[in-house]
Formats: sequence, structure tokens, C-alpha cells
Amino acid sequence: MSTVYGAFEVVRTERQKPKRAMISADEDGLREYSFLKCPHCLTEDIEILSSSMSKNKQHVMRDHLSVCPDFKGELPNKRSKVSENGVSVISTISVSKDTKSLQDRIADLEHANVAINNKLDSTQACLNATNQVVAQHQVWWSDAATALGFQPPQEPSFLVCKIRELQTARTDSSSTSLVLSEKQAMLDQKDVLIEQQRMQIDQVTSRLTKLENERDEYLKTAHNATSTASRLQKEIERLKKESSTLEQTLRGQMKRDQARAQHEKSLLRKVLS
Repeated sequence: MSTVYGAFEVVRTERQKPKRAMISADEDGLREYSFLKCPHCLTEDIEILSSSMSKNKQHVMRDHLSVCPDFKGELPNKRSKVSENGVSVISTISVSKDTKSLQDRIADLEHANVAINNKLDSTQACLNATNQVVAQHQVWWSDAATALGFQPPQEPSFLVCKIRELQTARTDSSSTSLVLSEKQAMLDQKDVLIEQQRMQIDQVTSRLTKLENERDEYLKTAHNATSTASRLQKEIERLKKESSTLEQTLRGQMKRDQARAQHEKSLLRKVLS
């Protein structure tokens, strides 16, 4: 088994209560259990009674390989029966692909859970750092409020509004007039631009109307041409029919004339003879 499925090594031993009632305990009520390490999934919780190592190790290894998610070789045909160490209690059934797929999904979920926990820990650390910065900023805002003559603590937004009010109060009338004149100049420029755009729109509208009129005239001419062509086509078909009728009549007349001429020639020959 060790050469085919890999070596299962003992990584530690523990003294525990017997897993089954039929297993006798030592004087202290405990028995020694060995823990094997799987060379495939690297789990170290495969228990086996140390005193039954040589007898039941193969059964325990086959039991684990039947459910090992990382074992890629040929699975044992049957699951082993109850081992005498009282640890492995598995029915004699084959492990299906669905079970293996479910184990893979469980392993993926465990990895995802670990990643989420790590991310939560990182987020918590960032939150703690942010809380420290916010606390420091609150101290600064409190000092600013005291310097401005307000009762601390004050919300940052309140202090910002007060600072803006102070800046507005310090603005003299001349600067206000300058700002208003600049805004009026900007509005005048916008009015000029709007008027130019309106003129461009009127030009485009005029051009569009002209093109629409030309289109309607073209469609009208095309309709008249289509009607004339249809009438001429009907006239041509009528003339073809008349020509065909006259040709048939002429052929019939020619056949009758030829037959009459033959008949007259025959009578003339009889008279001469």
C-alpha cells in the first residue's frame, strides 16, 4: 500500500479514551492512538490504535484514500469494514464521482472562507487605522473651534460653514462688483455664442427644407416616368399580340392560297391532257 498509494507516516501520538466499548483501556482509562499523515491531502488527523498499527494500518489507509480529495490514482474497489481500533466505520461501497466533486467544492469553499476571513482582518485593520485618524482630526477640529471662539466640540461641516461666512464677510464691495462684471461679461459672451448657434441652425434648417423640396420633385418626376414606362410597356405588349395575330392570319391565308394554286394546277393539267 505504501508503494502504490504513498507513505502514511506517524506524525504524533495521543492518549485518549477508547473509541469502542470492546477495546480495553489501560489502568488510567486511556489508550494510545497514533495519527497518520496523508501524503496526498497532507491531513494529519487519521487515527489508528497504536497497538493495532501493524494489523489495521492497511484498512485505515484504504478507508482514507476512498474519500481523499487530492488522491488522483486508482481508488480501492471497496471500502473496508469496521477496523478493530474503533475509528474507521465505513460501509463497503464505491466512492462516486459526485462525492469527490462535492468534496472538491467543500475544499474550495474552505479556501474562499479563509480568503474572506483574511480580507475581513485586513479591512478591520484599515478601519482601526481610519478610526485613529478620525479621532485625531476631531481633536484638531476642537482646537480650531476654540480658536474661532466656538464651544468645542463642533462638527467639521459646521466649522467649514463658519469659515466660509468669515471669508464672505471680509470680501469688500469692489471685489464683489468685479466678480459681478466678470460674470456679466461671461453671460454676454454666452449670448453671442447662442445667437451664432441659432443662425447656424437657421441655415441648416433652410438647407434641409431645400433638399426636401428637391427630393419631393425628384420623386414626382420618377413617379411620372414610371407611369409613362408602364403605359408604353402595355402598348408594346398589345402591339406584340396584334402582330402575332396578324402573322398567324397571314400564314393561314398563305397556306390556303398555296392549296388553291395546287388545286388549279391539277385541274389545268387534267384539261390539257
